[in-house]
Parts: sequence; C-alpha cells; structure tokens
Amino acid sequence: MCYKYIRYSIIYIWIITLIGANYIWAKEEAGQPAPYLRAGIGARALGMGNAHTGACQDASATYWNPASLVRLSSPSILAQTAFLSWERSWNFANYVYVDDLEKRGESKKRYALGFSWINFSAGQDLEKRLKNHPDPDAIFGDVQNTIFISGASNVWSNLAIGFNVKLLSHDLYEETASAWAFDFAMWHKAKKWLNWGIVFQDLFSELSWDDGAYVEKIPACIRTGIELLFFKERLAVAMDLGADMIEPDMKYNYKLGLEVLLLKNLALRGGINSGEPTVGLGWSFWLGTWAKINMDYATSFGAFSENTAEHFLSLSAKFPSKDNKQK
Repeated sequence: MCYKYIRYSIIYIWIITLIGANYIWAKEEAGQPAPYLRAGIGARALGMGNAHTGACQDASATYWNPASLVRLSSPSILAQTAFLSWERSWNFANYVYVDDLEKRGESKKRYALGFSWINFSAGQDLEKRLKNHPDPDAIFGDVQNTIFISGASNVWSNLAIGFNVKLLSHDLYEETASAWAFDFAMWHKAKKWLNWGIVFQDLFSELSWDDGAYVEKIPACIRTGIELLFFKERLAVAMDLGADMIEPDMKYNYKLGLEVLLLKNLALRGGINSGEPTVGLGWSFWLGTWAKINMDYATSFGAFSENTAEHFLSLSAKFPSKDNKQK
C-alpha cells in the first residue's frame, strides 16, 4: 500500500512540476545555446521519434534517462555518427559499467556508472565579414563538446534513480565558453509490460563567455515517457511528453515511437517527433560468445534543419558475463 502511494505521488509531482515550471522558468530570460543537447542520441531512439525516456534499454540511457541504466545487465558501449547538411558533424561515444550485486549474492542492488562524450560542429570553414564584399575577412570554426558522468541505482527492484554531471565547452572563432549542467532522472517498471521514466535535463546551466563577461542560459527541459510492451516484448510502443524552456515561455512537445522485432534480430521502427516523421531499422548479432552487437540506422526530419532528411548510424555492444551469454 505504501509502495503504491509513493508511485502515484511521483506522477502527481511531475504533473505539478510541468505546469508550475511555466511560471518558475518563464521569469528568466533564456537563449538557445547548445541546441545539439536536445537533438537526441542513438539511432534506435531517433528512429522511434525520440520517444525514449521510458523506453531506453542500451548505453544511450546516459542521455535519455540515466536512471534506466539499471536495465543493462552487463557493461556496454555505444558510438554514433550523423550525416548532416552544410558540412556539420555530430558524434557520440560512451561506456557504461554495470555492477549487479544480486548475482554476486551481496545485495539486491544494481549500480551503473557511465562516461559519455557528445561532439557537434557547425563547420571549420565559416566565414567572417566586417563589410559586404565577396572575400571573407577570416575563416573560423565552431566546435562544441559535452562530456558527462552518469550514475544510477535501483531504490527498489523496479524503481531507480539516476543523475548526470556535464561539462560543456564551446569554441567559436577566437572565443571560448564553458558551463556545468545537471540532470536528474527516475525510471520505474510499473508492470511487466509497462515502463515509465522522467528526466529533468540541463538544470541550473549557464554558458559563460570571456570569463563571465557574457552569459547564456542553457534551456532546461522536463521529459516524461512510457513504454508499452506486447507479444512477449516483440512490439514496443513509446510515448513522450516534454517541455523546453527555450523562450520566455515553455515550449511543449510530444513524441511517439513504435518498434517491431522480426526474426529475433531484426527491428523495424517508426515514429513522430513533434509532427516530423522518423523511420529506422536495427540488426543484432553475436560476435563469438563474448559480445552482442547492435547496428542501428535512422532517418529523421528536422533534427537540425527544417524539412531536411538527416541520416544517423549507431553501433552498440554489450559484454555479458558467463551467466548471461546468448541472452
């Protein structure tokens, strides 16, 4: 009875926070630095319309919902690259360590620790002009990086909490900026067929230029989502609702995703990311007996450019213990 009370209290707290955030954050002036932090990570998620707050089940959980890292049963890695227009680049890589104390007979706890890196560049040949003439006065680059540490632990067997601590840097022409950002997350397995998550992302973050001479507020956001599983988890339906503080008012968004598993190792995906369609597919296989590999592809519209199809590839691997081989 007490457990049910806590579970529903968490949901009520989220609803109140989502509504109240409009009045709390709207009093702050917010710019739009570091937009790549809101684009999503992993081709599986991108193919499912970025509806991944409750559905994440691989190493990309360090971005989507660090609390759901407890879903991993073994150390994992993930790497991603993107094919963007205008010679831009977007890359991601991470490593997640999972310590399952229950299997060692020490505790019913599972701990996870992740190390991640996001890189985005608008290009290295941007042109600077002081006057309207054909030849640029200077050629410069725009490079942004985020490195972060993630941690997660289950409070009960089916309820976990997690966090991220991020360090951001931005090199633009001859200027450099940096910032700290923080995420807090929860993940809950309400039923065998229902997972739920909530994330407070990029909290209390300001990008400081020239040693504080100029400061940009990095938009914070709230995301919550559920994952519904059918037919022995061969069909997954995911739904997310979010609110981003990217203007003086909140900007709400919704995301829907679908994944169908075929032949146990082939996945077809589709989704809607705030009105924009996404599609994707994934293929998994065993590399000998020591690693399970997932190769994923996605096409998304509007992640970085409006009405432009962009392509994403990611590769992930899980390294199970002897007790978990071929699962």
